[in-house]
Amino acid sequence: MELLILLGIAALIKGATSGSSGSQSTRLPEGYLFSHEKVGDQWRPYIMSQPDYNGRDEGLVTTHRLPDEDDRLYVCWDRPLKSREDSETVAARWATLTDQYIRTGQTFGD
Repeated sequence: MELLILLGIAALIKGATSGSSGSQSTRLPEGYLFSHEKVGDQWRPYIMSQPDYNGRDEGLVTTHRLPDEDDRLYVCWDRPLKSREDSETVAARWATLTDQYIRTGQTFGD
């Protein structure tokens, strides 16, 4: 079943698709797609698709990504995400910072 909603997270998130097993996906206008999934008592924004890094360093530390036990990448953040809303907010922020990095080479902490 598909559910389309409009979210106001920094005007970046356009819609969501409901998946199976309680997972949800959020699409951002720049070609990002996230699957927000609960793992234990925390949420993870899994990166389903994103723009190419165009020659920039794609290292996991530089790009703030982590692999899970199945090598699926999710957004690395500085604290546990306790709600789906937190996961969506972090995904939107990560996408914004990643776009900035791709365009300028400026890393997240710069």
